[in-house]
Amino acid sequence: MKRNLLRACLFVGVLLILGSSITLQCQAADLKIYCIDVNQGSSTLIIAPNGKSILIDCGDSGTADSVYKVITDGAALKSINYFVCTHYHDDHYGALNKLINKGITISDKYYDRDSENWLTDARKKSAAYVNYERIYEGKREYLRPGKKISLDSTVEIECIVANGRAKGEYGTIDYPSDENEYSLGLMVTYNGFDFLIMGDLDEEVESKLASRGVLKDVDVYKVDHHGAETSSCDALLNVIKPEVCIISSGTNGIYKHPRKKTVQRLEALLSVKDIFQLNKNMDASRYPGTIKNVTDDHIGDLDCVGDEGTLLIVAGQDTYTVKFLSRNIEKTYKIER
Repeated sequence: MKRNLLRACLFVGVLLILGSSITLQCQAADLKIYCIDVNQGSSTLIIAPNGKSILIDCGDSGTADSVYKVITDGAALKSINYFVCTHYHDDHYGALNKLINKGITISDKYYDRDSENWLTDARKKSAAYVNYERIYEGKREYLRPGKKISLDSTVEIECIVANGRAKGEYGTIDYPSDENEYSLGLMVTYNGFDFLIMGDLDEEVESKLASRGVLKDVDVYKVDHHGAETSSCDALLNVIKPEVCIISSGTNGIYKHPRKKTVQRLEALLSVKDIFQLNKNMDASRYPGTIKNVTDDHIGDLDCVGDEGTLLIVAGQDTYTVKFLSRNIEKTYKIER
């Protein structure tokens, strides 16, 4: 009898240990954020601990293969739960048609800022937009400030600005005159870790957001508008106080990103520990004093050819890691709560 009782106690003990181990493993699951190298463009893939995913922008049609490779090879996915188009510029959503044709599906919903009331007729006739209208097939929803997307019980994505209107702002506003300023802005929160991404917002709307009390300190800031001189204004930076900044840009003689003044503003912030750049702008020597690359040990793709610049952020319980997938560059930071 005593022997049977002992065996039963041991069995229960083993179950408790295994149960505890399983619980700890579940709790230890991480949030993954891929900042995908699409050269002069933007694409960000976020995967929650439960496996649900959201793709925020996808670069232009010429970089579809790079995004596809990260989704299928890097993240081992064929289906994405949500797609967000921050605004209607080709370098943010032009690759969507090719991704769908290559077999990527958006299973749940497409989110955007609403083209019906805030998009020119000329842009509605563009190939990227015509394809977009064909693709979303009734799964479309307009994001409004304050709207939240829950990937799981631990990950929350909140829209804080859309069409120039900030969270908590009602009534008549002066709508921006530029497509960039209509961008969606999203705050991603997980276990005290905060990631801010706001498309191509410029100073006009950035400064409004900074004055309205809807922003907070963030751990990682995906730099607005590829590091344009008209973005990442002092008013915004002094409120969000990022620890890590990530610039998604590439060689392009037209835009000359990232701009020297923007990088200098980021470097001057006491909160900033590191600035990472997905691509080195090879036009810098042609435009001295205009383009400013960060140091080579903080750049993913040094020749701006291919997609070697993709960067992965992994946020855990107390720390988060930033690393380039194709270079031996990896740094870990404490989550500031």
